[in-house]
Amino acid sequence: MIKLKNILLEGSSNTGYGADAGEPETGYIKGGNTRRLGIKAGKPEPWFDNLEYTQIDFPEADHIFGKGFAADFSVVKSILTDIKSIKLKNILNEIGDLSAGYYDVTGPLFEAGGKRYTKYKFNTDSGLRYDVVFYYTRADIEVWFETFGNVKPEDPKFSGDKLDMHKTTNRGELYKVMATTFGIIEHYLTAKDAGQPYGIKDEMSPFQMHMDSNTDNPPDMMRIEPTKEQIWDQGPDDSDKRREKLYMQYLKKQGYKARVVGDTIVVDIREYIK
Repeated sequence: MIKLKNILLEGSSNTGYGADAGEPETGYIKGGNTRRLGIKAGKPEPWFDNLEYTQIDFPEADHIFGKGFAADFSVVKSILTDIKSIKLKNILNEIGDLSAGYYDVTGPLFEAGGKRYTKYKFNTDSGLRYDVVFYYTRADIEVWFETFGNVKPEDPKFSGDKLDMHKTTNRGELYKVMATTFGIIEHYLTAKDAGQPYGIKDEMSPFQMHMDSNTDNPPDMMRIEPTKEQIWDQGPDDSDKRREKLYMQYLKKQGYKARVVGDTIVVDIREYIK
């Protein structure tokens, strides 16, 4: 059962981010006007619309020279309604594809913790380390992501401080972290994408090699259980579906047969069993 124990959704990484109350990057807001997020508000912000964020702050712009004084300039924005626009379509399609590229990955590391485990690792430019762990539970494959801060590559004995999985890192690395994560899942299942060469045995994938050392009847299902944001001391926010939607976007873009059952994403992996 694969529990994508959230790889922290970077910059939300997609998560934990309600809406920025600041000034849009495309230009200043005229004094007295309200800042609104989203494509329909005149700015290409597909992350806001596609991931169904809710804006909770609607700040009003100040009058730079005081109310009643004319500004030195103004900005006129046009709203694009034609989705056939190549630029706009490319922005919308970015969420879910792997075009951001991969970080350097170490793995697969077989028996990293016991023969039921297979692990991959990668470091980001901001100094975070992600571990993607595949665990055979006999009934299915469970996958979780562990995140570490304060990583010191020059000191191999110091692996960093483990971070809570429900928290977001907001390092602006979302797309590349997600591309690497789902590239690792693809490598585990097919030996392609984000992984390192290993001792190939009869052209078996890491998944097949992992199962070969454990069982003659490998599981045909993967389970992804996205973590939810915490409501102070009340526990997980059951209404938080942002990671779920993000994971489904990536899974569908990569062609996986996935569906949501309750709070779990179920992925059919029968085609990868040899």
